[in-house]
Amino acid sequence: ISVYWISVSAGAGIQGLKGTLPPAAAFAGLGALTQITIADQPGITGTLPTDWSRMTQLQDIRVSNNSLTGSIPSSWSALSKLKVLYLHTNKLSGRIPDSLGALTLLEDVQLSTNALSGTLPAWLGGLSQLRALNVEGNELSGSIPPSLGRLTRLSTLWLGGNQLVGALPDSFKALTALQQLGLDRTQLVGSVPRSWSSMNKLTKVWLANNPQLGGC
Repeated sequence: ISVYWISVSAGAGIQGLKGTLPPAAAFAGLGALTQITIADQPGITGTLPTDWSRMTQLQDIRVSNNSLTGSIPSSWSALSKLKVLYLHTNKLSGRIPDSLGALTLLEDVQLSTNALSGTLPAWLGGLSQLRALNVEGNELSGSIPPSLGRLTRLSTLWLGGNQLVGALPDSFKALTALQQLGLDRTQLVGSVPRSWSSMNKLTKVWLANNPQLGGC
């Protein structure tokens, strides 16, 4: 029997789990395993296992809405087949590791509602397969990297609820596949670039609670 997917979440009818995420050794013998979902369990505490980097066949990790602490392991850069990474709604802190720039197959990254700090990495613009990126509700600072304008497959981008400063990047005009953009609750300044009119698939934009941001 080959096991491809392990899922433990409230939606599956399992609630009230307590403990920590299992180490890679717990999945020994499951060489076909490509997805791990352990979500919606506030009793799951501790840190993200650094040794999950040994499970290089993984394509999908969803450990959201738990009570995980600590930082995102830089060792996870070894997960070269990873396409989906859901770490949102935990208590994670520290910077987004630069080493994760090696995960060039990522399509969906959800890191919202944590306490991640530092700047929004410019290398995110090199993840050419990315379709969804959500980092809202963290403690990220600095300006928005113009390199994000290279993510031409992106359909949703959520950056709000951070301490972002500076102007809105003109480079976003290249995001012609973008449908939803969240930039509310920041310290951005200036006005919305007129060049953004090229984003003709954009249907929803959140810009509320930006006291220093003007209109078009």
